[in-house]
Amino acid sequence: MKMMTYKSGLNISLLAATILLMFGCMSTEPKIIYVDSNAATKGDGKTWVTAYQDLQDALDNAGKGDEIWVAAGIYKPTKKAGGNEDRHRSFYLKNGIGIYGGFIGTETDREQRDWNSNETILSGDLNGDDKDFDNMVDNSYHVVIGDDTDSTTVLDGFTITAGNASFDTWPDDGGGGMSNHNGSPTIANCLFIGNNAFADGGGIRNWGDSKPIISNCTFRNNKVAQEGGGVMNGPGSSTIITNCRFIENSAGEDGGGMYNNESNPQVTNCVFYLNSADLTGGGMYNVNSSISVVVNCSFYKNMAFEKGGGISNKVSDPIFVNSILWGNVAPVDPQITNDGSIPDITYCNVEGGYDGTGNIDFDPLFADKELRLSEGSKCIDAGNNDAIPKGITTDLDAKQRIINRVVDLGAYESVD
Repeated sequence: MKMMTYKSGLNISLLAATILLMFGCMSTEPKIIYVDSNAATKGDGKTWVTAYQDLQDALDNAGKGDEIWVAAGIYKPTKKAGGNEDRHRSFYLKNGIGIYGGFIGTETDREQRDWNSNETILSGDLNGDDKDFDNMVDNSYHVVIGDDTDSTTVLDGFTITAGNASFDTWPDDGGGGMSNHNGSPTIANCLFIGNNAFADGGGIRNWGDSKPIISNCTFRNNKVAQEGGGVMNGPGSSTIITNCRFIENSAGEDGGGMYNNESNPQVTNCVFYLNSADLTGGGMYNVNSSISVVVNCSFYKNMAFEKGGGISNKVSDPIFVNSILWGNVAPVDPQITNDGSIPDITYCNVEGGYDGTGNIDFDPLFADKELRLSEGSKCIDAGNNDAIPKGITTDLDAKQRIINRVVDLGAYESVD
């Protein structure tokens, strides 16, 4: 009789545990949360019709595995952290949550969105009174913060603008558009434009154990008083950057397009065009043992006012392969300058020539401002297939990376 009672109690306990587990699974099932700044009324985020108007409401109510779909419009951060000033308002990313922009507000499938036509803006212009870079004193220090996140955190399909990390001490001195400290979010299909910083990273700053994956993004017209107009990769970071454009970013000191300090970024299929630095490294600056790996990138018409218009390396031995450095401008070493550095440069087209296996010195014959190659360019079929990072199968145009058995130099593959 006692044995029967024991078994019955055990069965009841197992049944109760099973029911609790079922309800627990039901309550944590991933869901889609809808946001539309033009929604008629404040809703619950469960449908487009009842969408949240405020993106922060969606973030506050999202759990791991959820997706937040955001309709075209302008969204400004409302949550403060790190201080009580309004300028401490930022969008704080959360682990396991994907935030997707580019929706009209009627879609039923994420693949139906168009982030190019339906611009979804995250803006640090809290008071709506910006005039380019002339009136940003009251803007958010960081529009987006991705601290302590991992690759399951996704930011996809947004324009990030008007951040102003203008303070002179950490952390509000860098990462105007986005700041990642020990953060490794996945960032895709985004435009970082018109962001500003004092020390480092006008567009994005990555610092500490940060391994963000950045793809198909454009960094345009971001500024910094010191280092890294577009992106700053700081000590400890290992950023992966693929299929991105760095255009017209500027630095008051070094690294107009990108600044790498004690970091090991992998940069593939990228364009660096019209970036500038008041000192060195108009396109890119590598310093303090940074081993940057740069593959199939094009550096053109970048400018430095001292030396290294294209690339500047100081006590760093980066790797450059399948890339083009042409038409960059500086009083000294316009394409590449090295200070205590021995970079490994192979299968590259360098204006003025550069010692190394497979390197050439011919006008690349760019066909357009996107830096695609014209028919007859010596950069066609001149690269090293073995240097292409694992998993890279397309070029900056999302077309096949290798067409005629041998990879082209630069960010694009030519059909001819």
